[in-house]
Formats: sequence, C-alpha cells, structure tokens
Amino acid sequence: MDLILQLLIFNFGLLTIMKGFTLIELIVSVAVIIIISAIALANYHFGGDIDNLNSSVQELVTNIRKVQHLALSAAEFEGDVPKGGYGLYFDINNTSSYILFADCDRDKEYDESGSAANCASAVPWDPYPEKIEEGEIKLRKGIKIKEVKLEGNPVLTASLVFTPPDPEIYVDGDNSFFYLDIILCIEGEKCQDYKKRVRFLNGGRIEYYGIY
Repeated sequence: MDLILQLLIFNFGLLTIMKGFTLIELIVSVAVIIIISAIALANYHFGGDIDNLNSSVQELVTNIRKVQHLALSAAEFEGDVPKGGYGLYFDINNTSSYILFADCDRDKEYDESGSAANCASAVPWDPYPEKIEEGEIKLRKGIKIKEVKLEGNPVLTASLVFTPPDPEIYVDGDNSFFYLDIILCIEGEKCQDYKKRVRFLNGGRIEYYGIY
C-alpha cells in the first residue's frame, strides 16, 4: 500500500507540473506515467511472491523438525503417546497445504479417518483420525506444491514419519529410502522458473535450493 500511495503522490505532482503542456504532450506524458506505474506495481507484487516462496520453504523445514522433535520427546496426542511417532503427509491433489499427524496405529502412513475409540487403541485395520490440532499447514498466498518425488520419481502422496525412540525415519513405510523431494513454486506461469526444492535425506539432513 505504501508503494501505491507513493506512486499516486508522484503522479499527481507530475500532472500538476504539466498544466502548461499541449494536449498531445499531456496525453503522451500520462501514458508514460501509466506504463511506469504498471511496471512498478508488477515488480512489487512479484517481490511479494518471492518472499512468500522463501517463507513457505522455511516453514516446511521448521515443521519437519517439529514432528521429529515430537517423536523424540514422546509427545502426547489426545492423551496418548502415538505408537508410531509423528509425521508429515503430502498429497499432490492438495497443492496448497500439507498435514502434520500422529501415527497412532504404527502403519507409518497418514489416516484421515477411522473408527477406533482413541489413538492408543488404533490398529492398521481399525485406525483413528491422526491429524494433530492445527495440523493442516497452509502454504503462503500464491505458493503451491508443484511435485513430490521419492528418489527422483514423482509420487501422488507421501508420508514422512519419525518413529521413536531413535527415531527411525520412514517414507510410506520404507526406511531404506535415500531422499524425498518436496518442490514448491509460485502459482501460475512463473511456476517453472521460480521454484524451490526441499530435500529430506534418510540420515535426517535437510537441503533446500532453487531457481529465483
């Protein structure tokens, strides 16, 4: 808003100076002002998209560390310590958010629903809803999940799970994976050119890089 106000004040000042101009000179000058203002506003909004992309990446890294800490500390979920620890769930059909969850039934995958009485009594064939409180993490405005890749191969969904006490690390029940990539980008035509990759390696290291 500050940029828009400054542009309006600047433009008003220019128009005041141009009172003695001919009609043609005035039209040309106004056209130039409009073009400059449009470019400035476009750059302003694009800069905001870059900031949102970087913030979304940082928040994703923070949330990976958060569920890792929850698993290590044997944190309770609705009064019970989940047998399978904690994890994050990504679904390429939901590109605007991801889920933090407690692995109640120790199947190392996210269960959205289930009929078990509570987390402690959940088993793989009778699960319990596992999303933790405030567990759906929305990406920043204008940012989406472009791809999820397991060792370079695109997947539709992925559950990254930390199982106590070590914790062991699993992706969709497999603890022998090498790395998992979560690729975020700016929505729309800029997605291909402005994206960032968050790579989680089996040993627990997180790398992130991308094209700006």
